[in-house]
Parts: sequence; structure tokens; C-alpha cells
Amino acid sequence: MLPHLPTAGVLLVDLARSSGGAETRVVDTAKGLHDRGHEVAVVCLKGSRLADAVRQVDVPVLAVARSKKDPRLVFALRRLLREHDGWVVDVHNAQSQLAVHLAGRGRLPSGRLVATIHSEYRESERRPLGFSAHEAVLRRTIRSGWRLVAVTTSVRRNLEELGAATGDIDVIWSGIAGRRCAAAAGGSTVREQLGLRPHDFLVVAVGRMVAVKNFQLAIRAIHQLHNTLPAARLLLVGDGPERPKLEQLARDLSGPSDLVRFAGHRDDVPDLLTAADAMVITSTTEGLPYVLLEAAAARTPVVSTRVGAMAEVFGDGAVAFIAAGAEKQPAGAQLVADELLSLARSPSRRELMVARAEALQRDRLSLSSMLTATLRTYHLTSGPQPEPTPITLEIKA
Repeated sequence: MLPHLPTAGVLLVDLARSSGGAETRVVDTAKGLHDRGHEVAVVCLKGSRLADAVRQVDVPVLAVARSKKDPRLVFALRRLLREHDGWVVDVHNAQSQLAVHLAGRGRLPSGRLVATIHSEYRESERRPLGFSAHEAVLRRTIRSGWRLVAVTTSVRRNLEELGAATGDIDVIWSGIAGRRCAAAAGGSTVREQLGLRPHDFLVVAVGRMVAVKNFQLAIRAIHQLHNTLPAARLLLVGDGPERPKLEQLARDLSGPSDLVRFAGHRDDVPDLLTAADAMVITSTTEGLPYVLLEAAAARTPVVSTRVGAMAEVFGDGAVAFIAAGAEKQPAGAQLVADELLSLARSPSRRELMVARAEALQRDRLSLSSMLTATLRTYHLTSGPQPEPTPITLEIKA
């Protein structure tokens, strides 16, 4: 049995300006804890998308500075942590961990400070000096005795390589809420708004436009696919520093003007996924992206690179994976295009894939299971944390 700590509540800390899977998990965790009767608040940057999203689910927002570079941030964070002494503090992303360390709270008793790790920084971060600044922060967090939450087993292995003891890490798979699991009713409306023709084959890619998302592969693949399937169209959803470069690539490659569309940040991703005929994930590194769970719930077939925990969790029967490492090769775009063409021409394959993915998400990757495991890590409920087991599901064809 885990000991019950004299805890008044949970403070979730995420100082990201942009929004991604980590922020989705923060919002869902905050709302889920609140709905289960726990006192919870979220510390974030003023004016961030996360602040707006947390307010929408009626959870208190403790906004600090408008930028991580603001020198007042550390002092504001130090004050908030003192005011919430005795609370569990769950810190998401390396920048937020660093801020908590600088605020002087890096050595609280074990079990009171938790770091939730969403990525394998060994591949996702630049190393201009031969090392990752994010990994340096993680090493400090590990030395300080924080409890660690890895969102996948591959992230756990990365933490062990950085010096964390296996017993200090809990693997808690992400899960999505029922409100996002229901098939969105707006799929046909979205297609009309996008000006799509009934026979168009819409492929969607979702994520922040940064180098590791490798969206140039999706753009090249849709051009390859268009040569065989003229009705193919690509919708890129998200924003980020790589967008100008991607827009230029889309202009440089031949094809109709509407072959690649840039939608920017959207809050209706479930509707977009329901409207889509397929989704592509072209990342060079990933954990277990939320958009994959949402695609499974929306019954949208997925073509993906074989990185992170995606193949471990979903397997080849539920997602069409290209060969490992192919995303970095010239032939990668053609492999993605070939898988998309196969899905377009084989409704039976498509139906079998989405049935497997939907059942797996519903049964093993739910918000309820994520919250129950998280509460065990926080020591707010009794019982041992179960050892993560391979997620497998058999569906008869």
C-alpha cells in the first residue's frame, strides 16, 4: 500500500507558450481530477493557449509571466509554490522543471514532486555543444529525487539511460476523454467548408510545425500520391517555425493550387479527423501522440513512421507503418504514398484497421485509466502501480 501524504491538492505546472500533446494531457488531467473531487490548479504562462483551455474546463489558472525569459517568472513561481505547500506538484516539460529548480523547490521530499516526461530528448532536441540542455535538466531532476512519469516505455528507457532507477519511474499511457471519443458529427460540414468535392481523398497531418514532425515528408508523399490518385488532397493542421519553409516546398512542387492546404491552429481536430479519409504521422521521433488516439477514436485510418511507442502500442494491424528509418530516406515519400493508395483502394482493409484501432483506444487508452494510474503516482489513492504490459488486442477479421 502506498502511504497517504498530507496533501491538499495537485498543482500542475506547464510553462509552454505553444500547445501540443503535453498540454492536452495537462488539461485532461486537471479536468479529470477536478471531476473526481480533488482540488487542482494549473500554473502556466499568461496569455498562453493552455491558460485559455484550462479556463474552459473550469479549473483554476495560476498564470505567471508572459514569457519563460521574464526574470519575474521564478519569483512568481516561488511564491505560488510556497502558497501551495503540501500540494503534489506535477511538472510537465523540461523548461518547467528548470523553473521549479530555480525557484528553490527542487529537493522536496520524495513523492511530493513529480515530473511527467513526454519525449525522448536524445533525438528530439538539438545538440550544438554535443549535449541536450533538456537532458541536463532531466539529470538534475533525477538527482533531486523527483518521482518520474514516462508516457511510454520508450521514454522510460531513455530516463534509465540518463541515470534514473527503474523503481523511480511509473509508465502511464495517455488516454483521451469520452467527449473526444464520440464520432464528431461535423465531418461532412467540415468537408463542405474546405471546399472539397465528394470524391476527394483527404489526408490530414496534425502537429506543431517543427523539424521533428517532418511534415515535408507528408507534402512530398501527397505529390507522389496525386500522380496516381488525382483526387488526393493534404490538410496540414498546426503552426510553428517550420511553416514558411513548408509553404515554400508546397509551392515549389508541381500540382494543383489546393493540393496542400495550411489550416493553422484548430480547436476542432476531432471534426477534422472525422472529415478525413486518412491521417499521416511523419515524425522522426515521437512518444505516443494524442492525435493518434484521436484518430483511432474517430475511426480514421493512419499511415505512420515506425518511431517511438506507436508500433508497440498499436501494431501493424491497427496502423499502416512504413519501414523503420524510411522517413529519413529519399524513398520514404513513395512508401507513404503507396500505403495511402492502398487504403484508398481497399475499403475492407481500411475498415479492419479502424475497428482494431478504435477498440484498442477504447479499452486500453482511456482517460479513466490514465487518471487512476496518475492518482496512484500522486499517492492520492491506495494500491500499487501496475507494471506496464504490452498493449495488444486481437480482433477477428
